[in-house]
Amino acid sequence: MKRISLYVLAIVVSSVVLSLVATHSQGVAAQSQQGPSVTVVNTSDKPVPVTGTVRDADNPARLTYQESMTLSFNVGSFAVGDFFSEVPEGKLLVIEHVSVDAMLPVGQIATAVMVTHLGPSITQGVGHHLLMHAQAPGDFVASQLVRFYEKLQPGINVNRTSGSGTGTAIAAISGYLIDIP
Repeated sequence: MKRISLYVLAIVVSSVVLSLVATHSQGVAAQSQQGPSVTVVNTSDKPVPVTGTVRDADNPARLTYQESMTLSFNVGSFAVGDFFSEVPEGKLLVIEHVSVDAMLPVGQIATAVMVTHLGPSITQGVGHHLLMHAQAPGDFVASQLVRFYEKLQPGINVNRTSGSGTGTAIAAISGYLIDIP
């Protein structure tokens, strides 16, 4: 009798295990359910209200912008700087990435400042200090995600700790142009 009850118990446990394995190994595909169709019927004297404005012109993919420049340190110069191209009239440049690579004589250290303008004059700029990292002796790099706004003409200044020897800095910006409302 004891033998039969063990046999029955083994069959029951095996059946439970097999049913669990079968349940987990078979995927049940989810079926989409379609909801009812909705038709909006309004007369011209009672149009459907729309809030906000959708403007395809603000799509960054449509008005992308990128530019780079090379700056040269002469013997005796501690700083170099220049302006990128002017922003077209009626546009605002949104700068999303700035990179600077300064290659200097070993022992010198580089710093960089991005200058942007929202005022009416190029003399009313704001400096944004970039974080430079030493990549190798004499090679300093900044590569930063930012959100700077420019109405006139963005600029870059790269400085070094000594005026001895020559050096080079490559600066690049990327972003997009939007219409000024």
